[in-house]
Amino acid sequence: MSDSRYVNIFVNKSELEYVSQERNINFLLGHYGFWLFNVVHVLYLIFVEGYALRTLKKNRLHQNLVAACFVQILSCTCSLIRYNTNDEFSVWGKLGTLTGCIALYFLCAAVTPIFFLNSNESVKWEKIISWITAILFTTVMFGTYIKWEDNIPTRAFVYFQPFVVLTTVYHTGAYGYAWYNLKKDTITIDPSIIGKEEFQRLLIVLVCANVLILTIKIVLAFPWALYAITGATYTNVIVFTKYAWQLKRSPSPSNSEASSLL
Repeated sequence: MSDSRYVNIFVNKSELEYVSQERNINFLLGHYGFWLFNVVHVLYLIFVEGYALRTLKKNRLHQNLVAACFVQILSCTCSLIRYNTNDEFSVWGKLGTLTGCIALYFLCAAVTPIFFLNSNESVKWEKIISWITAILFTTVMFGTYIKWEDNIPTRAFVYFQPFVVLTTVYHTGAYGYAWYNLKKDTITIDPSIIGKEEFQRLLIVLVCANVLILTIKIVLAFPWALYAITGATYTNVIVFTKYAWQLKRSPSPSNSEASSLL
């Protein structure tokens, strides 16, 4: 770094030398923000959606998110240990990658049903996507471990980090898909829960938020942006699925009944 500050939110990750105090502090701060995001998420889902509103037992999308956020807390804890002990590429890195992949798997599972709401074989396609996602993340995990075994720790996360970005793109696609189908009236939502136009505006906000997050992560590459702000993508999925689980396929001549995610 060019000055004596321990924390500089505008420093690019490439400017922070490995095993340096400045790198550890800045990355520790970013992962702490990510950790805190998901602690709040778990508490919200359990006590607000689960206890107060009694919707968690019925909303299977939120159930996936409880798992995703809880496992992400474990992943972030591994990272906090790594940077707090100046041992970035220790076994805690491997555990963090494993738990991170599991968290992303459940995060993707929370939005996958949206893509197949109009399908008569939605359960089959959800299972197929679930298996594909599991295979992809297993490949990422083992690819990461191989880099450790090859003694190239600085490239250890070369497979994992792009998949974090791709999962955000996947969520954004789900928001856009829901907006498009609402506009075409191929899916509906009970107006007593949220109005169609209100939900469409919410989807636009979520898409714009994700685009902004991806821009900050890819273009600026600040440690706080790479990690802490990723927690906001989890928040967006929670907000989306709070209403998305109530989406239903509109009745058609070939199908007089509306199917839902219930």
